[in-house]
Amino acid sequence: MIHKVLPYRAPEWARALKYIPSGKLNLTMTPTPITRWALPGAPKDVEVYIKRDDLTGCSLTGTKIRKLEFIIADAIQKGCKHIITCGTSESNHCRATAAACAELGLKSHLFLESYLDVST
Repeated sequence: MIHKVLPYRAPEWARALKYIPSGKLNLTMTPTPITRWALPGAPKDVEVYIKRDDLTGCSLTGTKIRKLEFIIADAIQKGCKHIITCGTSESNHCRATAAACAELGLKSHLFLESYLDVST
């Protein structure tokens, strides 16, 4: 799959922020729907809605891949060929970063921390 960095225009409410990305990758099918959820036991006058980021069309997690669309676009615009990140050995962020880099032809380098109880 070929991905290219597309120009990004921030929404009106975000235009006063100090840093606004200039580009974005489209790694997902967005926008995803917001769905009313029938929450058992909820009071009758309460409505619960969920954002269906499981429907992005991507095997990667929703919020993780959304931020990577900006972070990796910025790295590509700067000519980077390697992406370095860190997290725990169970990190969804690291997993999503590695998968996105593989899809985009970038090298990923992960620094993983493990929490092992060695006191016993």
